Amino acid sequence: MRTRWHRGSQRKKLKLIRSLTSSSSVDGRAAVQKSQNDAVKRKRDEDEEASQNVRRLSMQRLRDESTTPPRKRKEEEMRKFALQLKKQKIEARIEEREAKAA
Repeated sequence: MRTRWHRGSQRKKLKLIRSLTSSSSVDGRAAVQKSQNDAVKRKRDEDEEASQNVRRLSMQRLRDESTTPPRKRKEEEMRKFALQLKKQKIEARIEEREAKAA
């Protein structure tokens, strides 16, 4: 007479044998893994392409607006302004000296 334990043990063995012999579950897992990897790669490629497009458009806009980028243009304007202030101070000193000498 068989016991319950014996039947349960046989069921476990059969499940194990079926899982080892069936390649469909392995193929299914491989297919899922491959599709996930493809989705990640596709997303990465789309993001990279979008980034390149944004970079290209911003560079094109800079070329269209002027030959120098805005930051350099602003720095150049600030340098010119500083030189202009220095010249005014020098001229004011010269006039002051002339006024004292006269």
